[in-house]
Amino acid sequence: MNDDPATIDRHLVIVRLREQTDLTFDEIGKIAGCSRPYCVQTYLLGDTDA
Repeated sequence: MNDDPATIDRHLVIVRLREQTDLTFDEIGKIAGCSRPYCVQTYLLGDTDA
């Protein structure tokens, strides 16, 4: 995983939005500024580097 703080923050935003809202991955992608497949992959990987 990339150690860039902006990338890590984006991962956390995606995971938290998906867990705590009813937003779709398309909607989350618009908020986070990334594609739907990126959001899905990020969510499936979780919010940890471990």
